[in-house]
Amino acid sequence: MARCFNLIDEKWILTSSGKVSLFDIFNDDVGSVGNLVGTPLEKISVFRFLLALIQRVWTPKNRDEWKSISLHDMRCMVKEYLNECYDLFWLYDEERPFLQVRSDYEKMLRFKPIHLFRIETSDNMVITSDLQQTPDDITNEEKVRLLLVALNFALAHKKWGDGRKVVPSAHTVGNGFVLVNLLGDSLLETLKFNMITREELDNLKMFPYGLGIAPWETDISFENEKELYRLRESYLGILVPLSRLVRFDFNSSNVWIGPGPVVYTNKEEEFDPFWLQIRDSNGNIIYKKTDVNKGIIKELPALVEYSNSSVRSFILDSNLGYIYHIASGEYFGMFIGGISFSSQSGGKYISGSDDLLDSTVKFPIEALSKEWLKSFKRDIEFVTELGERLYSSIKQYWLEMNRKNKQKKAIAERIAKKASGEFWKVVTAKLDTIIESSLRENLRERFCIELNNETVSLYNTFCPQDTSKQMKVWVKYAWFL
Repeated sequence: MARCFNLIDEKWILTSSGKVSLFDIFNDDVGSVGNLVGTPLEKISVFRFLLALIQRVWTPKNRDEWKSISLHDMRCMVKEYLNECYDLFWLYDEERPFLQVRSDYEKMLRFKPIHLFRIETSDNMVITSDLQQTPDDITNEEKVRLLLVALNFALAHKKWGDGRKVVPSAHTVGNGFVLVNLLGDSLLETLKFNMITREELDNLKMFPYGLGIAPWETDISFENEKELYRLRESYLGILVPLSRLVRFDFNSSNVWIGPGPVVYTNKEEEFDPFWLQIRDSNGNIIYKKTDVNKGIIKELPALVEYSNSSVRSFILDSNLGYIYHIASGEYFGMFIGGISFSSQSGGKYISGSDDLLDSTVKFPIEALSKEWLKSFKRDIEFVTELGERLYSSIKQYWLEMNRKNKQKKAIAERIAKKASGEFWKVVTAKLDTIIESSLRENLRERFCIELNNETVSLYNTFCPQDTSKQMKVWVKYAWFL
């Protein structure tokens, strides 16, 4: 089989600046390559690979070294590595295909890619942003993104097609998670914002093998099983986990796939520096679950206040305090992605597009000041209270309207939840305005009036007033009268 499609030269990465190659990113002296776009799973998987690539090339000794290096110097080091290791990045290669199993792959199950990634999730789940309708139309650039998503997020029904049991992939422990990574003005600056240091790795007991070997440099074969298992205890092996062993067919759209070595059986085994942690009612640190309706707007003040102990992640704790000093522009951002899993008959799956959280928030650098944070907290508290009033009022309205119905509680909660989802969509669309109004008091009053009016409109929509009884109940729970 001839070598074909090298990730260094071919354009396969989706960004706000269009499709780019690895070379485009690390040959960008003016910061013109924007941040990643695509589905949440694509953005998470591609980001983690790119971050692993940089960390493989250069991991700073400590925060001082991390702060001092320029983006230009980072580009030069990565370009040199890509030139030296060019042959490691062929999607098709008889001996060393990129991140694919290198021997005995014929023994693995064979699926067509479009079937593979829908079987592994659900019939209506969109894994990549330009998935074609027929397997033969899947492009090589899409195969690369599918490969990275499979390594990170291929889920698991109870059995493979031949009856063998299969375990969930690396990032499917529990019922889901929320992760946060920092965003810069360019993709390269974003990658720098999220780096970890060797000093920090040495202090983390979760990675006994430290940085580890880059998975794409590893002999991914059944004969090398012991070394593959070591990847799960190294940082690079967590950024690019081998949850599946995959091999693409050059002559068709078929793919061979089987269980990989990087899997977990309980929550205690897994640590991820980007996952968001919160304290539960007992004071224990747990991973935050995804709430697609609300997102994490309530937690945003705590995220920006990086010293806050109630909502945290390792990367935010380590890096956010330095952003003011190293950011090239007047803004920084956060990508907040999440996934919620459903379980049935021993398997895990995504039931639909409403199980994915995909949010990007942009903050002015001055948002790291105490004065702005105080105002922002006040505004988020106002929004949260308004949302709770809407939910409670609609729920009480429908409980009273269905007093004699045995299903009244389920009916009321379903309608109130739907209204709450619409409310948080409105709030999410206004998030930039909320952030801006926290800086300028004259904007805040206008924002509060607008949001109040839209909330009242939602109450009117979900609580009809067509009959005298409806009107009486409507008035009773209309908090704004």
